[in-house]
Amino acid sequence: MKKILQITMLLLLVNFTAANAQVKNLTSVTQLNRILSNMRRPIIIDFYADWCGPCQRYKPVFESVARQKQGVADFYRVNGDQARDLMNKYEITSYPTTLIICANYSSGGYFKQVGYLCQSELIKGVNMGVNKYRSLH
Repeated sequence: MKKILQITMLLLLVNFTAANAQVKNLTSVTQLNRILSNMRRPIIIDFYADWCGPCQRYKPVFESVARQKQGVADFYRVNGDQARDLMNKYEITSYPTTLIICANYSSGGYFKQVGYLCQSELIKGVNMGVNKYRSLH
């Protein structure tokens, strides 16, 4: 019985890790600049705060779409309370905000959506970002 419980817990941990592997944390403009310099596909960023109710409801939607679109776009989350430089760079003033970067910031190759997005809305935004990225590259 103990062995079955240990195996079950290990499987749960592996599934939890795999489910969250598609979404990485982004903490600074310096880190984002490094990512942008090697950009190979659109970058989707969820700006959130731990205290924000809609952000907590949006997190599983964002993670689900990240799993579905793995390899098509790169997904990141930014805790806005801890990364004010990123908030300022993209003029983020509300949570949650989804930022889709398709090209260099200075060329205006990004767009953002403020507020909670349902899964179909986020997928539509990701698809728009992919199409714009492909048209620019």
